[in-house]
Amino acid sequence: MISVSRVIVVSETVYSELQKMKKNESFSKTIEALIKGKGSKGDISQLEGLFGSLNKKSATAWKKEVNAGRRAFGKSRFKSE
Repeated sequence: MISVSRVIVVSETVYSELQKMKKNESFSKTIEALIKGKGSKGDISQLEGLFGSLNKKSATAWKKEVNAGRRAFGKSRFKSE
């Protein structure tokens, strides 16, 4: 397989985040790993570090707030002005 290099432009913020993530790998390998690891709803492995962070009471309250926000957003999208 012939390797072809391409130039891409990213923001300073994106570059800094990729720099932190890549460790001793190339940018290409880091980006490839991110692409392959991403599913249709996002990469759950990035959330695994947060598992157990909330107690049941806090998690329930947070879930209610998120769902209320989703309902409010859904309704606001269809309001005609």
